[in-house]
Amino acid sequence: MTCQQPAAPSGTYLQFAGAEYSIRDIEQRVRAAWHESAGEDARISRLRIYIKPEEQRVYYVVNNRDSGSLPLDPPVPAK
Repeated sequence: MTCQQPAAPSGTYLQFAGAEYSIRDIEQRVRAAWHESAGEDARISRLRIYIKPEEQRVYYVVNNRDSGSLPLDPPVPAK
């Protein structure tokens, strides 16, 4: 019998021009911004996020019809 190890925490990051951005944080911000405009009860069935660090913007499309953008938060210095 083998002992199952708990899953190690993981994360995905974008590194650009000496800065690091958490993809999880970006997705949470996008979801919060969309729910603020669409309402807390609104459902997301499809979410597409486009990150353009050279523009310092995050663009998103929700349910193939609603779209918007957010500023890319100030980055955490890359490790």
